[in-house]
Amino acid sequence: MLNFLNDFLLQNQFIPHGHCYLWKPELVGLHILSDALTAIAYFSIPAMLVYFVKKRHDVPFYSIFLLFGAFIVACGMTHIMDIWTLWFPTYWISGFVKAIAAFISCVTALSLFPLIPLALAFPSPAQLEATNNQLLNEIAERQRIELELRSLLDELEIRVAERTQELTQSLKDLSNIKFALDESAIVAITDRRGIITYVNDKFCSISKYSMEELLGKDHRIINSGYHSKEFFKQMWATISSGRVWKGELKNQAKDGTHYWVDTTIVPLLNVDGKSYQYIAIRNDITARKYVESELQFANEQLSNWVKELETRNQETAQMSKLSDMLQACLSIEEAHEAIAKLVQPLFPNVSGGVYIINSSKRLVEAVATWGGETFDTNQFFTPNECWALRRGRVHWVDNSSSNLLCKHAHHNSSMKESLCVPMMAQGEAMGVLHLCSQVRGKLNTAKQNLATTVAEHIALALANIKLHEAIQSQSIRDPLTGLFNRRYMEESLEREFARAERQQQDLSIIMLDVDHFKRFNDTFGHSAGDMVLRELGTFLHAQIRSSDIACRYGGEEIILILPEAPTEVAKTRAEVIREGVKHLLVEHHSQVFGPLTVSLGVATFPEHGKTPEMTIAAADAALYRAKKEGRDRVVVASENKEWGVTTNNQQLTTNY
Repeated sequence: MLNFLNDFLLQNQFIPHGHCYLWKPELVGLHILSDALTAIAYFSIPAMLVYFVKKRHDVPFYSIFLLFGAFIVACGMTHIMDIWTLWFPTYWISGFVKAIAAFISCVTALSLFPLIPLALAFPSPAQLEATNNQLLNEIAERQRIELELRSLLDELEIRVAERTQELTQSLKDLSNIKFALDESAIVAITDRRGIITYVNDKFCSISKYSMEELLGKDHRIINSGYHSKEFFKQMWATISSGRVWKGELKNQAKDGTHYWVDTTIVPLLNVDGKSYQYIAIRNDITARKYVESELQFANEQLSNWVKELETRNQETAQMSKLSDMLQACLSIEEAHEAIAKLVQPLFPNVSGGVYIINSSKRLVEAVATWGGETFDTNQFFTPNECWALRRGRVHWVDNSSSNLLCKHAHHNSSMKESLCVPMMAQGEAMGVLHLCSQVRGKLNTAKQNLATTVAEHIALALANIKLHEAIQSQSIRDPLTGLFNRRYMEESLEREFARAERQQQDLSIIMLDVDHFKRFNDTFGHSAGDMVLRELGTFLHAQIRSSDIACRYGGEEIILILPEAPTEVAKTRAEVIREGVKHLLVEHHSQVFGPLTVSLGVATFPEHGKTPEMTIAAADAALYRAKKEGRDRVVVASENKEWGVTTNNQQLTTNY
């Protein structure tokens, strides 16, 4: 292309005007390409401006956009003319085009000057952003207001609906007034202050007031005082707001009697929606309320009976447990411990104690007490200090009665009730159950009956235990001397020998016999002999240790079993007994017998015998030697070389 243009220019010898001194044919193509591209660019800009203006009719400075488009088109034409003149040197056309471009440029420039102040007045991007944010806030505020308005409208609609419903209900109630009047309902009308302006005959009949006594009076003339101030406050708040109130009222008639009415109060509203009168329609429900009251009383009574039955069942179970435990007790001490733990739960919230008469019958001793500081009575007292024991019957005292308080119970102003129940068994007083309370009503009739039953059970149980102990004692003790019998001796001897052998300890036996006892019986009689043996048994009880066992072996022979006692200790104990017997004074039928003497034989396991039989035989042989050597002496088995000959020794002993 460039070569073609160069050849064309060289053939026509055309040189553009004004460029002859610098003309270089090889650059002609470059000038043509540059001017063509520039012209195309110039022509595309106005096209886009025209399209923009057509689409946006709200563009400011509309004419300026068109002038700029014309100016750019003119500039593009000058470049077209530069290309044109390369082949066709018509410079007047080129100049004319440039003149037009210059004219449009001047007009555009002159049109811009008045617009400069307006352009400067345009807001900056920051101002536009602030304005935009303000607009957004205003939009949000407007939306919030719209939501609030919508909520208010909804609430207003709800209130209008409620009010409409209330008015409808009021109209319905008003429509029933005539029917109520026709049915002789109890009707009264009051003003907004509660002053009675109308009553019907039924109202006068039930209230026992005449119509003249009611008209113009305050509605509280029939107030019974049954309902609280808060009750009436809520009622007036309801009807004052224009709403219907329904409820049950307890009123008082002129003669002071009370009656119940089922009441509906309808407020009458003026044009402003405020109450100006109240119509009260009542129905007599006194009979129904009476039945309801009776039913409630019956239910409460039934509930109390159920609770009382549950209490009785619990008491019965506890009494059964007490009886079982007392029957299982083998000693009085065990019974006292069971009483202390099992009697108190039968009398909750009540102070008390169980007192037992001791063996001397002179003192009453507490075996169980409860109630802490609220229980104020002596731990020991004489039977005469308790009215229940003196009279043999229950003694009840409260602070409002004239009954005398027992001397063993200290006077206490806080004590409201006191109860003493004698514990009798087979006509004999075993003790007393004492209860007291700081609250009146705790020791009611039911509790008094329970206390009597408990006292009977305890007395019977103690009597049975004493009888069992007596029978047990008779089965193992000699009735004359009070010492253990031979059967108990044999059982104890076997047990003590086994323990001594297991623990490798000494076990001594003292066999004792009254000197010349056969002759004593023949001279003074068997009753005197029995008195001697009885006094001897009492004396031996006082001389032995609690671990020692004193037994009547046979006739006047007595065996003492001394666990853990070596020979020397047993011999010393035997000497003490021998000397002590000499100081016994036995009196029978006003006759005092002379001093008694005894002979004693001592043997020790395992020194003198490996078995119980061998040790007893050794002690018996030693006793025989003591008698043979003159009586009133102690002989140890080791001193007798022939202690193994048991049969002859026992036979000889019986002759002395």
